Amino acid sequence: MITSVVAVLNTCRWTRLNAIRRLSSVGSVFTHREKLVLPPTTAPVPIAWRKWLTGSTLPGNKLPPVLATPSVNHPAVYEVNDQFLADTDVTSNLSAFAREVRNILDSNLHIHGCILFRGIPIKDARRLSSFIKALGYKRASYEAGVVSRDDVTDGVMTTTDSDPPMCSIEPHNEMAYLEKFPSKIMFYCDIPAKPGYGGETGVTSNREVLQKLNPSIVEKFDKLGITYSSRKSSKLTSPESYNSWQQAFRTNERRDVETYLEENNHGYQWEEDGTLVDWRTLPAFRNHPTTGERLWFNQITIHHASYFLDHPEPEPTNQPSKMYPLHTTYGDGNEIEDEVIQHIRDVNWGSTGGFQMQKDDFLVMDNMLSMHSRIGFNCDRRLLVALTDD
Repeated sequence: MITSVVAVLNTCRWTRLNAIRRLSSVGSVFTHREKLVLPPTTAPVPIAWRKWLTGSTLPGNKLPPVLATPSVNHPAVYEVNDQFLADTDVTSNLSAFAREVRNILDSNLHIHGCILFRGIPIKDARRLSSFIKALGYKRASYEAGVVSRDDVTDGVMTTTDSDPPMCSIEPHNEMAYLEKFPSKIMFYCDIPAKPGYGGETGVTSNREVLQKLNPSIVEKFDKLGITYSSRKSSKLTSPESYNSWQQAFRTNERRDVETYLEENNHGYQWEEDGTLVDWRTLPAFRNHPTTGERLWFNQITIHHASYFLDHPEPEPTNQPSKMYPLHTTYGDGNEIEDEVIQHIRDVNWGSTGGFQMQKDDFLVMDNMLSMHSRIGFNCDRRLLVALTDD
């Protein structure tokens, strides 16, 4: 299995390099840059021993000392040409941008894994919703999501309301704990963080992570799969909990929740206080619909109970792992070893590059090829998110 994965990776690397060589011009709208250049005043962002970053304070951790800068074409950067802005009326509609962005995404996103568009005058959530509609992708639902998100406008949500700002959110693929998950995740920067106050957005290549992981660990997960479990309280009895089933399923009716769980192969049970416990076993790998790659795609670490041990709003530490809001085990029900969880975290952060998004930045990620993350922050910062099925 490992030999075949390496062969696919080598093929994809050759394809990616040749695609980079071919990209020289994208017309009058955007200029393509292979490397995101950070401001010269950008200070190093600590990772190892960082407060509220899970796994960073454990003795013997191998997390990188600081957050790396983004690698070549991860993300690929497309900046709006100043002349196009000068010659085009963009105050009333964004259709000219949407057409070009759609062409770039369809041609290149499966190669690079993530693309940053810089300089599109989106301006606010309402125009963002119109812009995303103009792209023409099918909107994906956040039904059964494990964190609390508020709807801002049609198809646009807040990123997370469950984790406080000072909490660093580790690299993960969106909704990989479900059988059905979004194809793309789109981030829009509405209020950028202040330089030096945290809030960097991390991007991680799943292809790179698989190359670095211990093959014996990968083989074990490939054989056994992963069981994801979650505890969602009722907002009627625990309104301040990490997430409620009413918020997750956008309903107050238990029967609606049960219908979803049964149709999507979840086991579940209701507890006396109204808490919903549900679980499902999924593979550690999925096949990419465009490239055919067999990809490492899961949420082994951020869905693990240990995530809450370095959390600003900790759960009781003397309770069993299954009593935390989220937990993962091997597919046979056995606990994942602490050193395995830490190894995956070390590799994930060691494969991550990060940057502070600017106002109107529009970051699109192929959800199967790239993980996203967030460094904790201590200032005003607001990203908005949209999900698509195609």
